[in-house]
Amino acid sequence: MISLNVLIVDSDPVSVKLLTTMLQKAGCNFNFTESSSAVNAASILKANQNFDIIIVDLNLSGIDGIELLRIIKAEDQLNSIPVVITTSDDTRKNEAIGFGASSFLVKPISLKTLQEKFKDVLSPCES
Repeated sequence: MISLNVLIVDSDPVSVKLLTTMLQKAGCNFNFTESSSAVNAASILKANQNFDIIIVDLNLSGIDGIELLRIIKAEDQLNSIPVVITTSDDTRKNEAIGFGASSFLVKPISLKTLQEKFKDVLSPCES
């Protein structure tokens, strides 16, 4: 079975649990790494660039999701990793896409929407 490494950056443990549960239904073997802050996530990424996808909540305290996205996209070793921005407010969608987000998900996220947005990343799970 295919194994995918996913970094989830979200300060809300309920959102993290929902995302991990929905992704596990996709059929891949996931290795989840969780971070509740952008600063911690940046440290994780500095130590390990071996992620298949990064999911970042826009509304983080301190450094927000857009700033973390900018940090990721500025690093040669990280900028090819797809970054999905999640938020309950879609007013900054164009900003996130402009800074290199692969996708933008508005909470609450349905399983169908998650599978559609992650279609390219999850495609190896279907074989």
